[in-house]
Amino acid sequence: MEKTTVADAIAALTPAAVEATTQAGTLFAQSEANAAEAFEVYARAIGEPPTFDAWIAARTNWIAGYIVGKRNVKANSADAAFKRFKDRLVEAYGITVPKADSVAAGKKRDEREAKLDKLLTRFKGNTDAELIDLLQQQYTKLAKDPTKPSAIMRDLQTAVRLRTKDADAERTAALKAKRDAVIAQVRACDDMDRLQAASDVLDDDAEVTVRYMD
Repeated sequence: MEKTTVADAIAALTPAAVEATTQAGTLFAQSEANAAEAFEVYARAIGEPPTFDAWIAARTNWIAGYIVGKRNVKANSADAAFKRFKDRLVEAYGITVPKADSVAAGKKRDEREAKLDKLLTRFKGNTDAELIDLLQQQYTKLAKDPTKPSAIMRDLQTAVRLRTKDADAERTAALKAKRDAVIAQVRACDDMDRLQAASDVLDDDAEVTVRYMD
């Protein structure tokens, strides 16, 4: 079978399509660079850990800026956008999202925690692997008959999430520490060849072979 070359693929597009798809790649690269800068700017502004009042104020300002940058956006869309931003911010910088400290909020938080403790006690006799296996079984049943969702599925999902959140938090902290170390090395380096080598390794398309020293 004759293989399609890159030249053949490019020739299959009109000049306008070539320009448009190239522009799409440039815009996406810019969006990634802008997003990385947005996370850094936001993280520096709110500090770690941020107070609840500072978090709410910063969130309000972020949404205001988002609405300015993306006109005609609905309020609920802006809220959803901040949630995506917040999740990526936590993953990238390990920011601790503060909890409300009012009496009513504290009462609701205590009620939620009591409910979660009761749920964990219910599955106390199961290992993490057993819980994941039980949840997979529920997914299989649901796939066979989507009209009959299992009442236990949500409880299993919550239990698995609670059981694994500490490991996830440790990984996030380890990633942040490693990123900080790499960033510090990059900023201190003035060797173009070494910086290029680091860039090549971090390229998503690069094939990297990791060698471990004894």
